[in-house]
Amino acid sequence: MVFELKDDLKNLIEKEKLRENIIEIQELKIRNFDGELKVKNIKVYNEVLNRFNAFVDSHKELKQQDIISQALWEFLSKYE
Repeated sequence: MVFELKDDLKNLIEKEKLRENIIEIQELKIRNFDGELKVKNIKVYNEVLNRFNAFVDSHKELKQQDIISQALWEFLSKYE
């Protein structure tokens, strides 16, 4: 019995080791923000802006203002 459990635990550990390199991508959900839009100028590091621009280019169906609003909303919800 103990030997069988040992094998099961060993297999479970091996599976978890393989999962370490797997990134689970969640479905992109943009909240339906409502209300008046405001303009805010910000400075962004080049590497961040390049990644953002690439993301926007690959998601033409989304507005930049909605992507940024969603990203800020999620950040604030997590760290506020």
